[in-house]
Amino acid sequence: MRLVHTSDVHLFAARAFEDDITMVRSLAATAHVLGADLLAIAGDLFDHNRVPRAGANKLMAELVEPGVPVVILPGNHDPLTSGSIYRHLDELPNLFVLGLHGTSLAAGDRWVVTGRAHLDYGSFPPLDLGDAADSDAAGAADERIVLAHGHFDLRGEAGAVHRPGWLITPEDLDRTAAGYVGLGHWDRAFEVRSSGPPTYYSGSPWHAGTVNVVDLEPRQAARVERVALHGGSLVR
Repeated sequence: MRLVHTSDVHLFAARAFEDDITMVRSLAATAHVLGADLLAIAGDLFDHNRVPRAGANKLMAELVEPGVPVVILPGNHDPLTSGSIYRHLDELPNLFVLGLHGTSLAAGDRWVVTGRAHLDYGSFPPLDLGDAADSDAAGAADERIVLAHGHFDLRGEAGAVHRPGWLITPEDLDRTAAGYVGLGHWDRAFEVRSSGPPTYYSGSPWHAGTVNVVDLEPRQAARVERVALHGGSLVR
């Protein structure tokens, strides 16, 4: 199973629409050229929910055009509210939105992708998967890919002043059984820690200029590599 993981694309932010088209095409082409089985976007694909429907649908058509299945986790910028842009997207083959189309997606012969979508703008624990992680559909622990969008608690912020980052604590990761945990919310890409399930931020492709390429095999440690975008001139 080869997964390409990215996040925080923030389409319809302060950029020209043509730049967004170029980025989406680059992500789609990168996943295709790398032979990915799945392209996973761990939150904030859109910068907000007030985006034009026609433009959003054009971008989604470009994203799935090469044929690589795409799974999207709504984040804190584009939560799955009653008026969410995700509820107004055309039905496209190979496009799956966690929280809208279900809590888990079967990927390949044995892998399952799951994650807790942001449903509003309030704070909540992103790795509290509840029934989604316990169900038969969620798969065996080492055959599960978990997506989450939030701020990893590097400095013990959970007990301090509230930070609007939807905190992820080391204890949350200790309780998470997965072959790979793909995070979004931070613009830079890095490995969160070396113990427990392999846990990585992909960073925003606009800033990092890369995606995480994750090769997974049952009962083996995930192999994670940062690979430059197809079309690196997009990096700001």
